[in-house]
Amino acid sequence: MRMVSRLVLALTVLVAIHLAAPVAAPTPAMAQRAAPAANATDAREIRRVIRTQLDALRRDDAKTAFEQAAPSIQHRYATPDFFLKIVKRHYTPVYKAKAATFGRLAMWRGSLTQEVAIVAEDGQRYTAFYPMRKLPGGAWRIAGCMILKDSSI
Repeated sequence: MRMVSRLVLALTVLVAIHLAAPVAAPTPAMAQRAAPAANATDAREIRRVIRTQLDALRRDDAKTAFEQAAPSIQHRYATPDFFLKIVKRHYTPVYKAKAATFGRLAMWRGSLTQEVAIVAEDGQRYTAFYPMRKLPGGAWRIAGCMILKDSSI
């Protein structure tokens, strides 16, 4: 059941990102809830944060990987070592990923979400979606990760 819920969530993210096109102007209420669109500097910083975390996971550098997570994630997992343990167990494709290629950066549920094509350590392909949070000081942090196995191969 949990796997089905994950798949439904991942498919929802995939559809939302690929169908995100300006069809109509947002209502004032929507505009208040939506995060601001990313400029080129924000987009570069978002990619840098994700790349830093992926590189840290490849090296088993729990501290650096944990530092890239948003405060809500850090609070949930409490320590770098526990965070790494969770990533190894539940987010295996991003742990020691052999390759990562950045795709679209789009709004999803009020958060800028970065799409990343992942080649896992075992060679299988996935798409990871990283919702991002901009901290009050302006730094970007990872607020989650949803992974969908690529079935096109």
